[in-house]
Amino acid sequence: MTQPDAVGRLTEEQHTRLGIAQTDLDRARRADVASMSSGDLIMAFETVRGALDDTLRLISEIVTND
Repeated sequence: MTQPDAVGRLTEEQHTRLGIAQTDLDRARRADVASMSSGDLIMAFETVRGALDDTLRLISEIVTND
């Protein structure tokens, strides 16, 4: 694992993971859920759930490293 950068508390990997989660959430916010098929809704839900899971793991890593 790489060391945290001088500016913040996140490593490069953690910055990347957070960026991916933010992108997934932004994409979900822009989606027109009213017009999505049930399969597309399930995929969108799973994407957001995965982003939430990774974000919670990231928070746990940060808290544990203190």
